[in-house]
Amino acid sequence: MPSWAEQARLDLGQVLAAMGHPEARETLLAARDALAELRSPRQAEAATALAALGQATTGM
Repeated sequence: MPSWAEQARLDLGQVLAAMGHPEARETLLAARDALAELRSPRQAEAATALAALGQATTGM
């Protein structure tokens, strides 16, 4: 069950990032760390989403 919850958190973080919500970074960080702990293949997706968010905020 934790695996599903963290995948949902990743999805939420991606939606928040797309909306420009200020909690996107925190949500994506939590998802990335938890997915890494679970050794989920989606941890790479979370890291990519964080990198894209970082580029979007520094590119403005």
